[in-house]
Amino acid sequence: MNQPRHSAQQHSFSLLKHILEAFPDGVFTLDHNMCFTYVNPAFCKMMGFSEQELLESKITDYLSDLNILSACQAEVMEKGACRDQETVFKRKDGTLINISKNVQMLLDDEGKPGVIVSIRDMTELHELNKQLVKTSRTLEGYNQNLEAMVEERTHDLNQKMAFLSGYKKALDVSSLVSKCSLDKEITHVNPAFCHLTGYFEAELLGQPCTLLWSEASKKKLPEIMNLIGKGHSWKGRLVFHTKFGEAVYLEMCIVPINDENNHLREVVNIGYDVTPLVESSNALCHRLHHDALTELPNRLKLLDDTENNANGILIALFNIDSFNEINAFYGMDVADKLLKLVAECLQSWVKELPANVYKLPVDEYALVLHADWPPAQFERYIQGFLEKLSSQCFVVEGAEINITSTAGLASSAEFDGNTSEVLIAADMALKRAKRERKPCLLYDPELNIKQGYKENQRSIKRLRSAMEEDRLQPFYQPIVNRLTLEVERYECLVRIVEESGEVISPYYFLDVSKKLKLYSQLTMRVIEKSLARFANESYEFSINLSIEDITDPVISSWILNKVQNCRFAERIIFEIVESEGIQNYDDVNHFIQKVKRYGVKIAIDDFGAGYSNFAYIMQLDVDYIKIDGSIIRDIHRNPSSQVITQTILDFARKLNIKTVAEFVSDEEVYQYVKELPVDSLQGYLFGEPRDDILDSVS
Repeated sequence: MNQPRHSAQQHSFSLLKHILEAFPDGVFTLDHNMCFTYVNPAFCKMMGFSEQELLESKITDYLSDLNILSACQAEVMEKGACRDQETVFKRKDGTLINISKNVQMLLDDEGKPGVIVSIRDMTELHELNKQLVKTSRTLEGYNQNLEAMVEERTHDLNQKMAFLSGYKKALDVSSLVSKCSLDKEITHVNPAFCHLTGYFEAELLGQPCTLLWSEASKKKLPEIMNLIGKGHSWKGRLVFHTKFGEAVYLEMCIVPINDENNHLREVVNIGYDVTPLVESSNALCHRLHHDALTELPNRLKLLDDTENNANGILIALFNIDSFNEINAFYGMDVADKLLKLVAECLQSWVKELPANVYKLPVDEYALVLHADWPPAQFERYIQGFLEKLSSQCFVVEGAEINITSTAGLASSAEFDGNTSEVLIAADMALKRAKRERKPCLLYDPELNIKQGYKENQRSIKRLRSAMEEDRLQPFYQPIVNRLTLEVERYECLVRIVEESGEVISPYYFLDVSKKLKLYSQLTMRVIEKSLARFANESYEFSINLSIEDITDPVISSWILNKVQNCRFAERIIFEIVESEGIQNYDDVNHFIQKVKRYGVKIAIDDFGAGYSNFAYIMQLDVDYIKIDGSIIRDIHRNPSSQVITQTILDFARKLNIKTVAEFVSDEEVYQYVKELPVDSLQGYLFGEPRDDILDSVS
């Protein structure tokens, strides 16, 4: 009679051992001296030690905080168990791992207390748990059938089954558990499984194991059964549909359970709900590819769509004209609502076409047409939309707003079907259209737009290289007395000196420096090097400053500091570029007054061109007016230039401001201006800008 009972015990031990050996979490037992008495393979792998190494040691050898152990022991002695306690273990290689453990008290055959501990590596989950909330609740009564079997076993088997029950309770805290028979029917589900899926246990038992699986998940069944048949576990993500039709995402571990003869007996499924993580990831992906204001696909989605498009496309890029003024006048809320209305208008215009509308940054939109249209037809179509847009009055919060837009168009037919080039071409066409004030422009290779971009890229590369290699140099052009032709002072002009010795005019890099926000660095380098060059000379020297230099608090403070610490500041002349216009007289005048305290003089450069304003000269304490070269270069034959020059000279003389005639490049111009009451002359006739200074000119 004892033989069947012994056989049943052996079978149960074998089953128990197999479950523990295959279980993904670490499990170990400790005696009353805190020595290991059992460790499963998962725990050995987690710690990096062999089974023998662990069985010869104590738990205290691996804990970084013994206070946590003491707290756990106290809780076990009081309650018989310690749940979900987190601590830190030290691995064999010295690294630390965060674990969550569940501890259950056990009594050995002699009645001495010991514990069984199940642990899970929480190091990676610590990061994931920022977005996930534990979805399982403490569950009781993991397996009624197993508990019934426990009652029929001997005292020894009861101890072992109690150990197993305690572990399963720990598992149920964070897991959904189900079992399936060899017929692929559900034989058990735990309460957490029912709670998540919305089904009662009775509704699930006997049903196919794939009852709740999505169609995509069902396609994984052959792969799963193949691994199970070979005795291997399967890990991966499955999608279940709840009773209410909602999709839930589960990270699953499907484990084969064999009998004592190593024959497959059943399959245990352990899952973790990762739906919040997946939904968060999907929401992030949507936001990454869509504009938050209009919910239209954004530029990133446009790049993906055009790059992966194997068919011909036509692209139109739209930019709302003067949108900054609309934003400033009506406010951001009205401007945002206007952008949404424009998006709706564009979508409505193309709703009958195989087309997609995208919202690009700020005030730009894109239209991609998937049709075999000739480019000219597409251009007419877009012109029609632009006319409709300009004739439509948008009403936003009671304000009636009329807008116009500029469009750049391109067709993949111009690039042999290479769709990745079309967007670049449309952007080039849009910028060209804005620059030329055209409402619409179709990209044409003959426009040489791309060549212009390449030239810009070369200029950028040239400028950055020159700055990195310190090849930005001041060149000095003499300014002579009109009567004596003796050199009075020099103007310091920036140049790039190539490695070959070629000298590059600022015409090729000055605008680029402003667009790259590097202009102030050019100014600072010219000032530094010019101060060093004229430190031991007697000549005055002038340095160009832009309005941006003066109104930038950082740059203007730097300049003022240089002036304060210069022992020959009275020989410095700052030339303010007049063609840029002066908007804030207070800032400019404040700067002028500061530098003049140290003897610095002020000149207005390029006077007579651009934003010439006699009134503001009277507001500023200037010492020189330099008459722009566009007036001087043909003064000997242009009556208008003669009248303008005479007016400037009369004005300057009455205000006791000295004058300089620029661009005196040949003998004819010189013969005319030398008879004028101008104080100084400057131009190639007296000397080109050089990297050194001359004491006299011929």
